[in-house]
Amino acid sequence: MYVSPVKLKDKKDIDFFKKRAFELIGVNYPDYYFEQGFIRAFRNTNDEIVGGYALITSGPLRVVSSLPDRSALEEDESNLMEVTALWLEPEIKNGFPSLLLWLTFCRDVYKQKSKKYLIYAYDLDNDKLAKLYQLSNPTEIFRGKVKMLEGNFYENEEIIEIASRKYIGLLPVYAFPNLLSKALFKRKGFMREVRLLDSILGKA
Repeated sequence: MYVSPVKLKDKKDIDFFKKRAFELIGVNYPDYYFEQGFIRAFRNTNDEIVGGYALITSGPLRVVSSLPDRSALEEDESNLMEVTALWLEPEIKNGFPSLLLWLTFCRDVYKQKSKKYLIYAYDLDNDKLAKLYQLSNPTEIFRGKVKMLEGNFYENEEIIEIASRKYIGLLPVYAFPNLLSKALFKRKGFMREVRLLDSILGKA
């Protein structure tokens, strides 16, 4: 499946993104929270939103607010941005859509040059997401039960990490070529998909 990245501005699209994030992640994000940054969504050839993430660039940040002990965070919150509400439709989590999401994510994070670090959280038992985030050479600052926030319906046990903006920006250079070959090389349309990837990333 081919997808293309877009920034969501229409309220109807944002409402759909929020609803689908709630269904897949279990968090009913407050409307105002997405206004503290932007939503990068991905549309398929039928113009349907099939995934994306929110990059929050101004505080207060939800991940920081969820820390039971703020002293675990040594960096000033003004130096941080947060990624949250990250999801892809289950049937497209492998191959081209997933690769494009992560490459776009790296580019979006790197472009926030007023920030030094990215902060994020994920469930303790989410091994697959943990392996992906490990590519960013993060520092773990907390592991355990976090505070309940608006939009949460149960207490979570999470890992909270921070990673360098610059390091994430370099991921496509030294980490993703290997992922690219694994995701695309055995596909018949490999070179066509590589050209399409280059075209899409240039326009987003």
